[in-house]
Amino acid sequence: MLEEWKKRWLEDRIGWHEEQGNASLKTHWTPPDKTSSVLVPFCGKAKDLLWLASLGHRVIGIEISEIAAMAFFNENDLIFKEKLYKNIKLFEAEDIAISIYCDDYFNCNLPKADALYDRGSLVVVHPEKRFNYVQHTKSLLHKDAYRFIITLEYEEGFVQGPPYSITPGEMLAYWSDLIQIESYNDIENSSPKFKKSGLNEVLETIWVSHSKI
Repeated sequence: MLEEWKKRWLEDRIGWHEEQGNASLKTHWTPPDKTSSVLVPFCGKAKDLLWLASLGHRVIGIEISEIAAMAFFNENDLIFKEKLYKNIKLFEAEDIAISIYCDDYFNCNLPKADALYDRGSLVVVHPEKRFNYVQHTKSLLHKDAYRFIITLEYEEGFVQGPPYSITPGEMLAYWSDLIQIESYNDIENSSPKFKKSGLNEVLETIWVSHSKI
């Protein structure tokens, strides 16, 4: 998966990237502390990093592709430094609180964050590795971390992931306290392969929680 992900960035095959950022994040993001640190797994060059930092958050992205990390800083005209953190390459903005660690997410051990923003991470992890992903994510968060997770659900058999379909039951098995605050058909904004496959519905669901994990 890691090499395929790097190849996608190298070939600019990044159909999941939202140039204007995620609208649901801007509508529903309500953490108890606007100065908290926010973990963003598989962050790519998401504009959401800028939006979160503009609220006063310290944004901590993890991304395997150095191409993606450098693109984020260069495309947003941010002055940044390259460092090493425990043998991990780290890109850090000078004038805004955004850091991107370039490493395999499953090997990345960082200080615990106060909040999680997961838009395109859990959904791209192969179902066989989802449990491990969730457990590792929990290890990177404080017990009272605020979580904001976006999942997709669609009828299987039409198209091969990623992104993969995740049912509400599976989500609640991972985090029993999560609450669905919105769910809607997002087929129009989904990858073209969904429409081509014959699917008429791809549900995008927003999950949040303020309580302990």
